[in-house]
Amino acid sequence: MSHQPHYMLEGDLAPILEAYLRDETGALVDWTGKTPVTFKMCHTNGVTAITGTASVDVSVPGRARYTWTAGQTATAGTYYATFKDNTGKSYPNDGTYLEVVIGDDRSAA
Repeated sequence: MSHQPHYMLEGDLAPILEAYLRDETGALVDWTGKTPVTFKMCHTNGVTAITGTASVDVSVPGRARYTWTAGQTATAGTYYATFKDNTGKSYPNDGTYLEVVIGDDRSAA
């Protein structure tokens, strides 16, 4: 399954990262009993940039959100992100990642 990249500029806290995730059968993930859900984002060089708690709502199948905090988007680059439920299962789990592209905010100069 292909996921659209999430674009933002250095220092941005919006938009939040929102994804609708599917299990190995293609069904939207039922988060019931699978919380808390962890968010992890790594730079393309493999170095972990962020680990935090994601927001999920069991009444909205598949939807997972991560809200950025100050400093987390300070470095431009391309990152790969995943969500992991409390059973240790990662999403997306189809061999892909969620791509996050943080652009260089040249207006800050």
